Amino acid sequence: MDISPLYRSFLFVPGANERAVAKASQLPADRIIFDLEDAVASDAKPAALTRVCSAISDPDLASRALVRVNGLDSAYIAADLRALNTATPAALVFPKIEKVDHVLQIDALLQVFKGFQNTQVWVMIETPLGVLNVAQIMAHPRVTGLIFGPNDLRKSLSAQTSENRDALQTSLSLCVLAVRAHDKYCIDGVYNNFNDNDGLMRECEQGRMLGFDGKSLIHPNQIATTNQIFAPSIAEITHAENVISAFQSAIDGLATLNGEMIEELHVQQAKALLKQAQIIKQQES
Repeated sequence: MDISPLYRSFLFVPGANERAVAKASQLPADRIIFDLEDAVASDAKPAALTRVCSAISDPDLASRALVRVNGLDSAYIAADLRALNTATPAALVFPKIEKVDHVLQIDALLQVFKGFQNTQVWVMIETPLGVLNVAQIMAHPRVTGLIFGPNDLRKSLSAQTSENRDALQTSLSLCVLAVRAHDKYCIDGVYNNFNDNDGLMRECEQGRMLGFDGKSLIHPNQIATTNQIFAPSIAEITHAENVISAFQSAIDGLATLNGEMIEELHVQQAKALLKQAQIIKQQES
């Protein structure tokens, strides 16, 4: 199912921006989301679609490229899917998914074409109804993961912006719960001020603490910070190694580390963390 094991950073790249699309393969984001929806004006959509189809044929990019198509109720979705059917992207991102009926509609659309049999489906949860139905949405086997959409959701809620995203905490947690219940992936939403690295760092740390696998981004200068925070730290790697060592050397099945009991679940968590660290090391070497 997996395109690749790393999901730390998902960078949105406007399909209408020829220069940005051309440079996408050189960027160190784990995923590139070519955007055909919000970032593209109506009169620019045909050219953007052609440009994106060409870009995802690049072997240096194909395995980590996603395409956000236009909405299911838009006049452009049919053209998007017809063109992308031959380009065979690794994943499609569908905006404003609100109920499982939308996923059934996606599944039916993709079955019309032969090029999407192995294509991942990611959904954006960005409305109150989407949040309330997120568990049912994530239960569908066609869905690989979700990307949280804070801007549209905040607008729909008439919520105020705050440093700690107080108004979005319930929605964020419900998304993580739904994803973990069905063993899928969850990506936190964008941080709008791409010149505020301290704010980005704070929000990445919050997202990781809540259980998100990574974060969606709007600018290349957000990649390094996001990759760093959603990767195991040296201290975490050392702790994971100590957990495994303590468990393996336990006497009579009772393992402790620094006064805390270690169980099999802690060992599994430690092994998963070390595996991620090794993958990152291999990718960045």
